[in-house]
Amino acid sequence: MDTAVPKRRLVFNLMAIKERFDPGEFSAFAAMAAEYGATHVNVGVLPFAYSWFLPDLHDPYPSWANWSMGLFRVFTPPALQEWIPPESSQALQEILQEKMTILRGLGLRATVSNGVEPCWLPEGVYRAHPHWRGAQCELGRIAGKPYFSPSIDEPEVLELYGWALEECGRLFPEIDDFQFLTNDSSAGISWSAFLYPGVNGPAAYRQRGPGERVSGWLQTMVEGAARAGSEVRFNLNGGLTVAEREAIRAKLTPGTYLSGAGSDGTHFRNAGANLGAGYWTQAWPAVGINNMIAFAEGLQPIFDPEADPQALSAEISMDEYGLPLARVLLDSARDNPGVGLLHRDRVLLHAGAKLAGETQAEALVRVWESVNSALHAVAQIRVRGASDILFGETVSRWLIRPLVPRPLELTEAEKAHYEPFLFSVGTDEQNANLGYLCGKPVLLGDGVVWMARWACQEAIGTLQGASRSLQSIVTQAGEAATSEVQLYHARVQALCCVIENVKLTIMYQHALNIADLPRFGANTMDYDDNINYDQRCLELRKIARADLDNTTALIQLLRAHAEPVIGVAETPEGETVFKFGPDLVASLQRKQEIMLDHWHDYERMYPTSKEWDFEPARMRGGRGDAAGCASASTDAAVTSADDS
Repeated sequence: MDTAVPKRRLVFNLMAIKERFDPGEFSAFAAMAAEYGATHVNVGVLPFAYSWFLPDLHDPYPSWANWSMGLFRVFTPPALQEWIPPESSQALQEILQEKMTILRGLGLRATVSNGVEPCWLPEGVYRAHPHWRGAQCELGRIAGKPYFSPSIDEPEVLELYGWALEECGRLFPEIDDFQFLTNDSSAGISWSAFLYPGVNGPAAYRQRGPGERVSGWLQTMVEGAARAGSEVRFNLNGGLTVAEREAIRAKLTPGTYLSGAGSDGTHFRNAGANLGAGYWTQAWPAVGINNMIAFAEGLQPIFDPEADPQALSAEISMDEYGLPLARVLLDSARDNPGVGLLHRDRVLLHAGAKLAGETQAEALVRVWESVNSALHAVAQIRVRGASDILFGETVSRWLIRPLVPRPLELTEAEKAHYEPFLFSVGTDEQNANLGYLCGKPVLLGDGVVWMARWACQEAIGTLQGASRSLQSIVTQAGEAATSEVQLYHARVQALCCVIENVKLTIMYQHALNIADLPRFGANTMDYDDNINYDQRCLELRKIARADLDNTTALIQLLRAHAEPVIGVAETPEGETVFKFGPDLVASLQRKQEIMLDHWHDYERMYPTSKEWDFEPARMRGGRGDAAGCASASTDAAVTSADDS
């Protein structure tokens, strides 16, 4: 009798993206995974280190994949070791070995949930082996040079992939699954429609179909792993047209998947729950703010008592900041199994009671709903060139950049705390513009800025209400309120500060954009009408003052809490385009100092009260200062005399 049954897979995925590997953290997470019935743990998150993969900060583009497990980065074929130093891959293999030792002790297996393939290789590889050059794959407006992926049509390149998977199977037979992102983040498939530089690739393979190209590549890796005695599955995600997907899926072989689906109708994963994804979390750079309600919904099919446990292939993801809350919700879902709205709410109320006591459970769940509403409001600010507007807080360093009326005149010393980590390869003029985000100008025009401002304001008002509710919960619950609730309160306040900064940054840049348009008017409270104000000075200074005060509030929050409320690196060397340096308070204070050092620039540029007949002079003399006014008046007098 055939006793074979489908293999149950429950993957736990910790998205702790750091500059170094922490064995203690991984060990605790693996033990937690085993406690909740996991079969696999993701081992693919690698340290974000500026190594061969990204030698310096002059070109930020490859940062997208710097923490991902590129196959040749870890399992480097001899033919590539001239350009990918063996000591680099050896160091990464040692990290994997540490992870595997921990998993073996717990009876767990491994998966790689965050690969990026076929991933770019150093240019020297292609100078030595021109026929290995595949697709140009970078997004040119945020890259300082071209990047090329290896050609998966080329037999010699396929041999490299086969070698890498055989080596992986030999060293780490516990790895059962690989998921790859493609046509994004410095990876690309030749002749794909969605390649950032446009359709391109080796001329020799232009007429080859995508099905044969991709399925052959995936099958090569299956066979490479099999030579080492490993049965490994592969799932490919990324930008592909409907026609490309259908062509590829029709040729997939067993154990290979595209966007989670195989050619036989099976699925790579059939359930999932996510409570944080490192710096891809919706609220980043505020941390520990996640969709608790969606997480509870995602856990339902995983703990459903009516489901066939052998048919399960699920993944539960979280980041380091969400671990305590994830554990509470996991307990609640396991203790209250079932599907549907009633069971979901039962799980949420059960979790709320654990965190804030029975009497405050519903109030806490309502706070979670409010936070979701706030994040939804901000998500409506659709920006080209970035995943969401909060992305600008980090990659454009809005949070720590000074708002000054003449940003191009900032000295190198005044820009030193933020400029090296701008995700930009733009000119000085472009980078000085706060609205230049990931290589594109965003949020231009009165109507757009107005809508963005009020989307932020809606979120801020909702979060302020959630903050008041959390304060009431802590007060009413007394000793029943856990430290997690109090920390969550601080993180909600931090998120409010972050969104306030986004709003003010957008408004400030818009005010600069229209500062060449004169706007004068009397003080409405001056009954004698003897003072004329330049509204540009008032508006810019008002926004800047609000940002100063908001920055002070954030500094107070950071100082009051030992646990992180904003995502920062552990060391100065760990600062990246995606993460602030460890001394965020010092950076915020430096921002304030620079703003105040330039505070009188507003008065010099747009005097609050000007008694000259300035507007006609500005139009005739071309200058808005007092000298310009006097010169223009003299010219006018001479002209009048001549006419007479």
